[in-house]
Amino acid sequence: MRLQLRNAGRAWLLALGLFASAAVAQAQDRIDIARQAETRTFGTPPISHTLPAFAFHGLQPDLVNYTTNRSRFCTMSGCVYEAPVQLPAGAVITQIALEACDTNPSGRLEADLWRVGLPDGAPALHARATTGDNSATPGCGVFQAALSPHLIVDNFNDVYFIHVTIFGDNPMTRFLAVRVMYNLQVSAGPATATFNDVPPGHPFFRFIEALVDAGVTSGCSVSPPLYCPDQPVTRGQMAVFLSRALGLHFSP
Repeated sequence: MRLQLRNAGRAWLLALGLFASAAVAQAQDRIDIARQAETRTFGTPPISHTLPAFAFHGLQPDLVNYTTNRSRFCTMSGCVYEAPVQLPAGAVITQIALEACDTNPSGRLEADLWRVGLPDGAPALHARATTGDNSATPGCGVFQAALSPHLIVDNFNDVYFIHVTIFGDNPMTRFLAVRVMYNLQVSAGPATATFNDVPPGHPFFRFIEALVDAGVTSGCSVSPPLYCPDQPVTRGQMAVFLSRALGLHFSP
């Protein structure tokens, strides 16, 4: 009887361990998906905004397919996938990169960056990253295309999206992600200064005006309007600047 209970206990512990391992694997899988959904790599410019394959929607019905590694592929040669691109206003787009596999001699992939003017502007093609013509079989890799001239993001007047076209009807011709590389920049200052002590000729004029326009600072005096650019910043003021600039918040 004791032996049966001991064996039953071991079986229960083994089942619990397998369940825990499966739960951890599923949790890690969800974490990996979340990381792939939005990848912004800071540090050395440019910044990289990643659109994973599952962020794209097929423009033809019944052609949206997954492989085991979350890639997109076609069941009919010449299908198109599309995803919107949302980047910070004023950012300078420098290049796009297509992460894909093309081991099929009769297939290729193309990733196009398009801009459409609002409300009824004509679409404009700005860059195309491709795996090459049908005779090339470069295998799996990252295929880049530079923008010349660079494109400045104008979210007020334009919208941006990526088209991926797959010429091939099997999982050998597939894509995993498209990356948009861009650099952030500070806008030029306005014609009229906000603060009396920071005129347009001041070396920090456009940077201070950018903070004012973003709501990060309101200066050190309202009447007269002053910024006090040469005064030291306290730890409390630094907390206000950083919290407003980063949009920090907490759940009650």
